Amino acid sequence: EWSEEDERVILCIKHAENKGWKARVLKLFVPLPQERRVGLDAIGSDVWHWVDGKNTVGRIAKELAKKYKLEPREAQLSLQQYFKELGRRGYIGFTREGDE
Repeated sequence: EWSEEDERVILCIKHAENKGWKARVLKLFVPLPQERRVGLDAIGSDVWHWVDGKNTVGRIAKELAKKYKLEPREAQLSLQQYFKELGRRGYIGFTREGDE
């Protein structure tokens, strides 16, 4: 889930219920929040809005370069790294064009 505050995207990440014994023991001593909020900066918020299932990574990189006056290659590399991090954290997933 996500929302917007002051023109910034706020991701609301729900914690999965961990059923391992270590997590249960830790939970006895340290209360864990049910969710975590992650605020994206202005560029991240723009990218988040462009990730709509219709735009390709290439198209998003072009928009990023145009809006923030970046070299196309710089925008593409920065975007790849950003998507890699979002994917690693489980915030987004990827499909190939035409996949469902």
